[in-house]
This record gives sequence, structure tokens and C-alpha cells, in this order.
Amino acid sequence: MDSTSADAGRHRFSVLVERIRARLAEESGALLWSTPGQELIDLLVSLEAVKAQLEAVQLQVIREADRKDLGRTAGATSTAALLSSLLRMRPEHARVAVKLANDLDTALPLVQLALNAGEISVDHARVIAKAIRDLPKEAG
Repeated sequence: MDSTSADAGRHRFSVLVERIRARLAEESGALLWSTPGQELIDLLVSLEAVKAQLEAVQLQVIREADRKDLGRTAGATSTAALLSSLLRMRPEHARVAVKLANDLDTALPLVQLALNAGEISVDHARVIAKAIRDLPKEAG
């Protein structure tokens, strides 16, 4: 990606997400009627992987926001409360997102890598994290 003066000083993920959104907006009206069936199937699989990768980045941003206590800095009671307000998430979902973001960072780095690569969905990551948390302490 070429850097522009407007991108100077911004994190590369911020620039990347802005460019992805602009490009998707340009292509969102594309007609798919002439797309062969196998290509549609491949597109669905690819879109699911991209969705997982975007959710992985979002969880990394959530983790960093939590680490920096941005919720309280912004006047919210917690990072989850900030997410609930900013992203119009149900409070329960916001709390789960913060917990998962921290679990992936601290206890589940291989799950984080799989999510980053789009190999698993965020739902898979949640199930794995819950299974690990629910293991008896004797399991190690």
C-alpha cells in the first residue's frame, strides 16, 4: 500500500481498514448473477475467512483498549461499557468480547493465530476459550 500524507502517523491497521471500507463501498453493488456456482462457493468461504480475520483484528483492538483502560478514560465504567455504547452491542456481548480478547492474548496464542489466519471463526474461538476456562484446575 502506498502511503499518503493523510496516512502519516496513523497505525497501518487504521489505514488498512479505511481502505478496505472504501473499496468495499465501491464494489458493494456488483452484480453476481453471472458468477459461476463454484466461484460463488469459493467466494462464500473466502468471505467467512476475511470476516474471521477482521474479527481477530477487532479483538486485538479491544484487548489494547482494555489494557489502556480507555473505557474509564472515556467516562464509561469499563471497556465493555464503552464497546456497548460505541458499537451498539448488547452489554453481555461486549463483556464476552473483552474476556475473549484478553484470553486470546494471555492464554490462547495458538487460537489467536488461527483466528488471525481466518482458519477458525470467532465462534470457534469462544467455544475453545470457554472449554479451557471450564477445565478442572487439576487438568493443569
